[in-house]
Amino acid sequence: PIALADVAGKWSMRTMNESGDSTLLTYELVATADPSGWTFNFPKRPPVPARVVTDGDSLVMEAGPYESLLRKGVQVTTRSVSRLQDGKLMGRTIAHYTTTGSDSVLHLRFEGTRAP
Repeated sequence: PIALADVAGKWSMRTMNESGDSTLLTYELVATADPSGWTFNFPKRPPVPARVVTDGDSLVMEAGPYESLLRKGVQVTTRSVSRLQDGKLMGRTIAHYTTTGSDSVLHLRFEGTRAP
């Protein structure tokens, strides 16, 4: 099982399409040894608080709604599941956008390394 203390600290994160390696956005994840104080720090944006729980070997994070970096002016709520693999934090995100179109859900993947 994973403990929040295992990932406490700052992480340099990058998000990619589910099937590609091109970086769509980068951010800093601030993780603490307890569920409070977790934030996504996007460039030139206020921190976005994240809710986090552990489930076996996985971390489950939820954030939002907040303004999407990928779709300007659209609110998004994200749910991510990640695991520690070879010292990296790796996982998948489902982004739910507040739109009525068929593109209201986006599947992404991410990876992060501990920030110096």
